[in-house]
Amino acid sequence: MENYFNSALIKKKNKIIFEKLKFSKLQKGQVLVKIIYSSLCRSQLMEFLGKRKNTKYMPHLFGHEAVGKVIDKNKLVKKVNLNDKVILSWIKSSGLQSKKPQYKSVKNKFVNSGMLTTFSEYVICSENNLIKKPKDLPDKFASLFGCAFLTGGGMAYSFLNSRKDKNIIIYGLGGVGVAILLYLKSINNINVIVIDNDKKKIKFSKKLGFKNSFLSSNFKNLEKKIISIYKEKADICFETCGQTFTIEESINLIKNNGKVVFCSHPETGKKIKIDPHELIKGKKIYGTWGGNLNPDLFFKKVYFKIKKNLKHLDMLNNKVYNLKEINKAFNEFNNGKVFRPIIKLSK
Repeated sequence: MENYFNSALIKKKNKIIFEKLKFSKLQKGQVLVKIIYSSLCRSQLMEFLGKRKNTKYMPHLFGHEAVGKVIDKNKLVKKVNLNDKVILSWIKSSGLQSKKPQYKSVKNKFVNSGMLTTFSEYVICSENNLIKKPKDLPDKFASLFGCAFLTGGGMAYSFLNSRKDKNIIIYGLGGVGVAILLYLKSINNINVIVIDNDKKKIKFSKKLGFKNSFLSSNFKNLEKKIISIYKEKADICFETCGQTFTIEESINLIKNNGKVVFCSHPETGKKIKIDPHELIKGKKIYGTWGGNLNPDLFFKKVYFKIKKNLKHLDMLNNKVYNLKEINKAFNEFNNGKVFRPIIKLSK
């Protein structure tokens, strides 16, 4: 392996640069992984657009969902072995917690990095940021299980009460919303309304059999639309749009004993406004950090429900880019030209 490898760093708003980096000797709990695919999620898009208010750390490595192969490991690492294919996730699982990895530039200067970064040919990560990739999971889709699908599948598993939550809303069909959709497709005798502002995503939802899928822009009053379908409001609304106004609106779409579950990352500093009377009525709001489910448990309890429906993802535009095209990938993601950009870094 070469001493230096290619990496993408966010430098400023709408600007990613490339540098040759090298890494230090592996410390306790650390694993060296050769990245195969890394995908882009909305949280990284917000950073790309300069909406995370973290310019003091720039330029820095970023990215937090990928699939790769174990190249080397510290001797204390037991969870994975050399040549294992692994999913890299910011959501902690079992295993050792290591120190933050360190990278240096060609000029021998330290480069800013968090605990996990994935837009590089090679990365060092902590053992508890890794999950062994199931053999039946294609590499092309595996990186989605590092963030979006862990979160969406975890939300559905953790918060859905199939005996009580008969009327369901999925508000937003990004990666998290699609994961919830694929999970719900495995459950019978439920009613699901899907709302999004993208025609292609609504078409995808309808092809999967969710006939009550519609564009939010087609209705000035979503509350009336929900009642016209269910004859009442919803038992549960999964909000995944990442906008403050959609979180606020979701509260109006549920029953007085209903619940809103959201994982949104709106722009830093943005606040939501809630009428206290909505809470007095008994409505509940749950925020979830990564789906409220340990990744190890996810692959035991949830993965098989989503796995059987992964074939449907080919209907979506999961465009593949190389590392040098990452700026283009972010811009096309932001403009709605691609569902979930995937960066290919190696075979």
